[in-house]
Formats: sequence, C-alpha cells, structure tokens
Amino acid sequence: MALITVNVNGIRSRQRELILLAKALKTNYDEVVLMLNDTRLNNSTNCHIPGYTMIRSDKNTNNSTSGGTAIALPNNWDVEKVPSLTKSGDGFEAVGVIAAPPGYDPMKFLSIYNHPQHHLPQYLLTQFLDTKCNNKEIDGFIGGDLNCSHEAFSSRFTNIYGTNLLNLVNGLNLYVVDNEEQPTFHRGEPNI
Repeated sequence: MALITVNVNGIRSRQRELILLAKALKTNYDEVVLMLNDTRLNNSTNCHIPGYTMIRSDKNTNNSTSGGTAIALPNNWDVEKVPSLTKSGDGFEAVGVIAAPPGYDPMKFLSIYNHPQHHLPQYLLTQFLDTKCNNKEIDGFIGGDLNCSHEAFSSRFTNIYGTNLLNLVNGLNLYVVDNEEQPTFHRGEPNI
C-alpha cells in the first residue's frame, strides 16, 4: 500500500495530475490512499478522482484562500467517515475515516490542513488515538499539511507551532514516518 500526503494548492487545477499520480503509483502498489491538503473546495464544488471514494472537510470560508482537506480511498474499500474527526474549525480542517481494503483489517486515517500561524488542535490527535473499530484498537495514520516548522521534521527552522507539535508527538507516543528525502517544493520553508 502507498499512502501519499500532498498539498495540492487547489485541487480543481490539479485533478488531472492527481489522476496520473494515482495511476503511476498503482503500477508499483496494489492500493493507493491519497491524503489531499489545501484542496480549496467548498460545499458547492464537486471533485472526483476515478476509482476513488473521496471524503472531504472543506474550508470554512468561500473565498479563494487556502484550506480544506480530503482522503481519497480505493472504491472497493469499506469506508466509514468518523464524524468526531471530520470538522472544520478555527484555523484547521480535518477528515477522519475508518477504512478496510478487501480481506484486510480496518485502519484509521486522519488528514489535517492546519492553517499557518495556528496551533494544531491537540484534541484531534487524542480523539484519533481513542478511535476504535468494534471496540478494538486499530492501527492508523495521520497526515496533512500541518504548517508546523521544526528541525526535527526536516524544516530549516523551528517555530512555536513546530515545538508544540513535537511536544504532542512525543507526549502521545506517535511515530513520525519520514522517507528522509528532501522536500520537492519550497515556498519559504518546508513544513510537515
């Protein structure tokens, strides 16, 4: 399985690229899950990636500013949106799902777009950790554009938001998965 987190910087203009990315990844992986951030969608816009079910949390304004997140999962997966994790708040949008590929145990996914100069809401992470399936613990993945700079996350500098995130990661015993490759896009500084 490939799990890809990408800031699409407006999904409508990148939809074709995402379709090609998903097809290319399918040549090497049986299953591909896309966590899409900064989608810039609102409740009046449609978006579809063929072969995928998309669960969205749209930005909470109708202007053209950044925001919004989505998780695109293969159509043949069982997918259940987790309402307590799918919300649009002050400074963030999040979408949470429990999903299972055919013949496999369920997993949980949380995608977050955290707006710049906002602390990541701790309660989202603790609610994610507390999320179970049929009263059983399940493995999960958190991804997104968290806009929290810290050198521990391959950023070139550290700010208060990154320090707060690092403290959350350590305090909640989360594990950061990083392929140790340098970021491929720089607007200012790379962030997780």
